[in-house]
Amino acid sequence: MFKYRPLTMVEGDDFCERYCDHCEHDREFRETGQNGCEILANSIIYKVHDEKYPKEWCYKKLIPTCTAFSMEKKPYRCDRTVDMFD
Repeated sequence: MFKYRPLTMVEGDDFCERYCDHCEHDREFRETGQNGCEILANSIIYKVHDEKYPKEWCYKKLIPTCTAFSMEKKPYRCDRTVDMFD
């Protein structure tokens, strides 16, 4: 498998929107601003050829993927949006 690294900020935002924004690994950071996903942090800190660059960010069938993605147990909810249902 080839490691994946976004080429542009827009591509990176799209990737994070698809995975990180709904992943259990980064939930605590979204809720408290503390203890974010180490995979996401390492993808920013290290270059793609560095041994510490996350192997979880890779291409599967030519599609950028995070193999560590784990859907949040409870969906992310904006604390500024009124509940529509009880």
